[in-house]
Amino acid sequence: MGGGFAVPYNKQDGEQPMNLQQLGQSLDKFLNAFVTEYGKNITFIIEPGRYIAAECGVLLGTVHALKNCGQSRYAGTDMGFSVFARPTLYDAHHDIEIYRKNDEPLGETTEIINLVGNQCESGDYIAKERRLPILKEGDIFGIMDAGAYGYSMASQYNHRSRPAEILIKQDGSIKKIRKADTYEDMLQNMML
Repeated sequence: MGGGFAVPYNKQDGEQPMNLQQLGQSLDKFLNAFVTEYGKNITFIIEPGRYIAAECGVLLGTVHALKNCGQSRYAGTDMGFSVFARPTLYDAHHDIEIYRKNDEPLGETTEIINLVGNQCESGDYIAKERRLPILKEGDIFGIMDAGAYGYSMASQYNHRSRPAEILIKQDGSIKKIRKADTYEDMLQNMML
């Protein structure tokens, strides 16, 4: 049985995680009834999918430009759908956190803003019409729950490099587990 278990991508709005114990009890009851009716002992295997990895990843980017266009406000960033495709492909929601240098407070004032990528494509959105703290150039933002389909869906579209991956261990130490692409990496499979 597959398809993956649901992940709460809207935690900032109070979305709760799936209760695995309750799901297990319900499935156990249902599957045992099925096996009894079917008359044969069957092994069921469940593929939990993104449930395992989604909440293990945060993708970090930087705000590089802020502008108004008509009634809309935009924050241009250093990443696009080649780095994280889910918002563009599926209109997927991911919570966004803002981190400011030197732990400068964000303030309580917010704005509705579009967080957009660097691909110069009309669909290159990270977050549409999202209420966020008032942003400044240089702010770091975190795209939450990006562990399942972040790097696995990344590409070098428009010769944009894929980022490095850093593992934060339980003891707080860090380890680079995948290096960022270099220009040479992007050219290595081309016939020159």
